Amino acid sequence: MDETIAQNERRSRTRLTLPVLALGGALWSGPNTAQTMRLAADDVTGFVLDDCGHYPAEEQPARFVEILEDFLEANR
Repeated sequence: MDETIAQNERRSRTRLTLPVLALGGALWSGPNTAQTMRLAADDVTGFVLDDCGHYPAEEQPARFVEILEDFLEANR
């Protein structure tokens, strides 16, 4: 566990520069998912799914896949 803590501390000193997709359900985290990821990453694309809670991929699979495919296509 001590090694994991040390690794996390080292990693926290460097921001993520790759594109990050942050999806949040409006009934759970909403825009907080993207806001939290922006603390660690420079290039964050955030989406809030209406009528969705903690599990966007399960609760709205078609919309989840659409957003994911669009994100991946835009960041090839």
